[in-house]
Amino acid sequence: GTNSRMSEVDCAQMMVKTRYINAWQKRRAEIARHWIERLKNTPVRSLIDDTNFANHCYHKFVIELTNRDILQRNLALRKIETKIHYAEPLQELPAYQHYPGPDMLAASYSLSRRCLSLPIYPELTDLEVEYIIDQVIDCAQ
Repeated sequence: GTNSRMSEVDCAQMMVKTRYINAWQKRRAEIARHWIERLKNTPVRSLIDDTNFANHCYHKFVIELTNRDILQRNLALRKIETKIHYAEPLQELPAYQHYPGPDMLAASYSLSRRCLSLPIYPELTDLEVEYIIDQVIDCAQ
């Protein structure tokens, strides 16, 4: 366990930020909805869709595609920072390596090599939102 505390300055800052949580979440949802629509009929699949959109918190906008590493390099050249979250599936971590079978958790294995998180935060301007998705679509073709 950890015993930690926030400083008074950090706490005051967080108290101010809590006033904006709903607006920030609404903005993230707007960005996500726009990107989902733009990705239809492309080789890129959004992991946020109609089945989970209403309950999603939009702290990550994760896409899936076969040439993830190439896309990430091309987006970096265009000054778009992306992240690979959960690059190792559970069965590859030391604590789980003793579980048998090469097909155990095959979906997590596949996703760990095909998923990429795009930058999504409420301060993105409409122009930046459009630029990001345009570059993703262009690089994924």
